Amino acid sequence: MKRFLICLLLLLPLAACHQAQPASPSPRAASQRILTRAETIWQQTTYYTSKAKATGALTTPTRHTATAGQTVTTHAGALGANRATTYAKLKATLTRTDKFSGTKTRPFTLAQLNAALKAAGAKVQLTSFKDLACFTHMSYGYLAVGHTLYGLPLSYAYGNQRDPTPTTADRVVVYRADIYQAPKRWLSDAAITGRWAAQDDRADQVVVTHGNLYRAERAGVTWSTYRVAIQSLKHIKAQTLYANLVFSNNQGLALSQNYAMPRATTRAGSDGTYLYLFLSASKLVRIGQGTVRTLTKISRDPTTTTPSAATIHLFELADAQGGDHYANVLSTDATGTTTVGMVDAINRLTENAIQQNTVIATFTLTDGQLTITRR
Repeated sequence: MKRFLICLLLLLPLAACHQAQPASPSPRAASQRILTRAETIWQQTTYYTSKAKATGALTTPTRHTATAGQTVTTHAGALGANRATTYAKLKATLTRTDKFSGTKTRPFTLAQLNAALKAAGAKVQLTSFKDLACFTHMSYGYLAVGHTLYGLPLSYAYGNQRDPTPTTADRVVVYRADIYQAPKRWLSDAAITGRWAAQDDRADQVVVTHGNLYRAERAGVTWSTYRVAIQSLKHIKAQTLYANLVFSNNQGLALSQNYAMPRATTRAGSDGTYLYLFLSASKLVRIGQGTVRTLTKISRDPTTTTPSAATIHLFELADAQGGDHYANVLSTDATGTTTVGMVDAINRLTENAIQQNTVIATFTLTDGQLTITRR
């Protein structure tokens, strides 16, 4: 009996080792929880490529730094304007042969996809193609892990009979969702109304009122005041916004300086050159190509009234007579002559103003009545 008990005690740890261990969370389940969030903006950081030989063999993935501002947005299970689909539905499009060059296209194997993930430093591996989130009109599968998104091409080309040079095969694109600043809450017109000055140049000021931003500048003897409409992205349908090329370009401009514009919280505007993004009720950034300047709200500035309330009122009067055009810039020269530049689109965060449609007019104000004379 004693010997039996000793044997039993020795076997208990061994039995415990063979008990089923808790299963690790599925890469697919964890990824889907992230991709079905209301909105996540992903900024591309790196990508990896290989050389595809004539036989279809691939070299070890090589790392490259991404161009600033490359981005994708996932929202409620969709990616940009593309809705969710399955790998099985895309598979038929991944194999083909070009009749002219003989170039073949074949799908990546699961092992090849996992090799790309490993090269990119991913801590997970695919167990099946079902782990990938796939989307209509896209030849990539996606896997989200924490703050990182991996975009995996589903196929590659090789064997161009007219050019024996190995072709470049994209292997994986890496995005991050934690390397930018973004507004944390939506701001009303009242919250952003006021005078704002640059932190490093107090003479650089703008005035925000009634959902518009006004900036004045002097060139020689001419004063010009520019208007920028401040838009609210939450009032635009998600599918419409993410399919908008103008907004996509402005989002890329913001991300190139490590800022982002979430749909739910963004108040921002563009003049076609600079992007104005309100991060809070006291902080505004002006973003250009390769430049960014921070402005903060000030209570008042006794040294200037530019742009003045009277000038801002002229924009409102010009709009009333502009028909399908909007006052974009007012300029007054040394003779007191005022001209107005009117454009066909004022919401330039999401719309293009066509240069050929710009109208230049001269106007006079008599006893509060505005007369516009188009040139």
